[in-house]
Amino acid sequence: MNDRQRIQLAGATGDRSALLAQVLDVVSQDGTTVMGRMRDAQGGLRARQYDATQSGGRRRDTTFAGMGADRALADERELDQCIEAAARSINRAWAIAASYPPAHVATAGERRSLGLGDGPYCESCARTNRGDGSPRQEPIRPDLSGPTDVGGRLPMPALLCDWCYRAVSDWNRLPAPDEVERHHTRGRVPWPDDVPRPA
Repeated sequence: MNDRQRIQLAGATGDRSALLAQVLDVVSQDGTTVMGRMRDAQGGLRARQYDATQSGGRRRDTTFAGMGADRALADERELDQCIEAAARSINRAWAIAASYPPAHVATAGERRSLGLGDGPYCESCARTNRGDGSPRQEPIRPDLSGPTDVGGRLPMPALLCDWCYRAVSDWNRLPAPDEVERHHTRGRVPWPDDVPRPA
């Protein structure tokens, strides 16, 4: 089953479920419901059908109808089982889907509560924004204790994350903001056109 088929089947299942609820709730012109008619068809003491046109307003005598196989009673039980099984299945499907929420970017308060503090962060990545419009906050490279010029490759030392540090090492310059953005949104950044490839 592909994604489109899965979505269509889930939608159709919801539509059929809603329609079933409507059918079970509808009162027909003769004042009966599906469940009422089903119970009327059941034998023994559960008979409830009154039919003025056929029996002169007297209750139909179905006292002995229950002695044989009672299909209507079996249908009521099976209907309940089907509805309960469908509810369990839909609840389980919701639980599965809900276990894959979108990624959450920790707030400053959440970072503090986790003992992550408020930086220092990569100065190169901070030139781009996160989804909420605030500057991107990427932890600096673990082996750095402060700003670095990456072995003389930068004119001014800067705090750098691991990716930006490696980019400077390879390209002899800071990655451009659009390259940083591409790294964070797409993962792969092609070799820059303005940087000669190593021999």
